[in-house]
Amino acid sequence: MTPNEWFFGLVVLMIVVIIIKGFFSNSASIPIVKSYNSSTMRDSSPQIKSADTIEKPSNWSYDTVKDEMTSGTVIMAKTEATNTFEFNAPYDGYNGAEIEIRRIRGVTDVILGIQKGQFIGGVEGQNIKVRFDQKRYSEYFCNPAADYDPTILFIDDTGDFIEHLKYAKQLRIEANIYDNGFQQFVFSVDGFKWGSSKKRKSKKNSHGGIDYGFVVSLPQNGKVPPKKKGYIALTGRNRNGHDTVLYIKGEE
Repeated sequence: MTPNEWFFGLVVLMIVVIIIKGFFSNSASIPIVKSYNSSTMRDSSPQIKSADTIEKPSNWSYDTVKDEMTSGTVIMAKTEATNTFEFNAPYDGYNGAEIEIRRIRGVTDVILGIQKGQFIGGVEGQNIKVRFDQKRYSEYFCNPAADYDPTILFIDDTGDFIEHLKYAKQLRIEANIYDNGFQQFVFSVDGFKWGSSKKRKSKKNSHGGIDYGFVVSLPQNGKVPPKKKGYIALTGRNRNGHDTVLYIKGEE
């Protein structure tokens, strides 16, 4: 091989090396882009519910059981007092209270109970003080249990009591306890649901008291409901001092 041929071959080899080096250098500088299908991409951000969509836990427990005698249904709603208390011996130690709404065989009862101790009243019953939210307290008469169980009272005027309960957030009850004086029980009753808004006919409860289902309690704003065609609206207070409206069939 002549010197000229050798030199020419060396130049060609150098050109080939430069071309190959430039190719790999450009390939390394090209960014790698991954392609994703938007339908398969996962959002790793936490799912936060707005305050309006978060359901608040209810303080009420509801239950239905079969009445084996009539094959009907017994409906119950219960809530426990948020405060606890201690009585004198022999009823010392932890003690709690409970409100139960019960409907059986077409009759609705409101029952106040304590775990231990004795409500004063015996066979005659007693008046208790009841306050819904920050309203003025009212007095409700309570009947004893049919078997004279001293730990429970049946609150009279059930229709009125339940109607106020539906719109209340807090319920405070003061009752007289044997050898322990007047005690207050506090209940968180927000979210209570019971029955329908339809008016019911008046009937006696299981302890002989009148269930004022036909009496319409005044709204919280105190305004009298609009007139109903064919009815006379009588406003006033019932025996427990509650503002009510009684609709009587007839023309004014």
